[in-house]
Amino acid sequence: AVGIDTSMTSIAITAMGYDSILGKFTKVTWGDKRWTTEQDDYLQRLADAANTHNLVLDLLRELWVVDPADVYIAQEEPVPLGMIRRADSGWVKQQCEVSGAVLGSLYRYGFKNIWQINNSQWKKTLRDEGVTIRKMPEGKWDVKDWAIGAYGLPDLPDLVSGKNGGKIPRPETGFGAKAKAVLPNDIYDAAAVVSYMPDNGQSVILSP
Repeated sequence: AVGIDTSMTSIAITAMGYDSILGKFTKVTWGDKRWTTEQDDYLQRLADAANTHNLVLDLLRELWVVDPADVYIAQEEPVPLGMIRRADSGWVKQQCEVSGAVLGSLYRYGFKNIWQINNSQWKKTLRDEGVTIRKMPEGKWDVKDWAIGAYGLPDLPDLVSGKNGGKIPRPETGFGAKAKAVLPNDIYDAAAVVSYMPDNGQSVILSP
């Protein structure tokens, strides 16, 4: 099972496998591609998004999974419907294009079990497990706490405001090392997306 969180600043991915001998899920692996305003132009982001299958393959190799037919992928929808009515049309266009490049990369490689979900679906999965999720952005910290406890993910560097705009992981030294955290790492949102898959993904994907 693979969960993908896509935004204009990163592609964050988590993955887990199922050990049929032991009858339990494996550890969660993770990886991401992050862009900064000063380093990457929009077309470069699209080019990176169009190679998302390489990121997924790197994680699946850690789980000893090689057949795309055995992989079920959930990606959060690029833009909530409510946001389309109030967001800038240019931003929505680019967000959707990045998301589409991610999906095209996966499908082109041979990953056919793909499902887009909205955040209310993975939030329901967490709430069914007794997790309290506040309204965003505070709710993102609740997701981080859950992901660390449920999946054993490390305490990854929080995101801070970059020197020239955008959000970057807090560096250990230099500019931004003591900056106030704006949001947690997107990996935790990707973990929330993948949590939907073991509970609901296969039955949903096989009968879309």
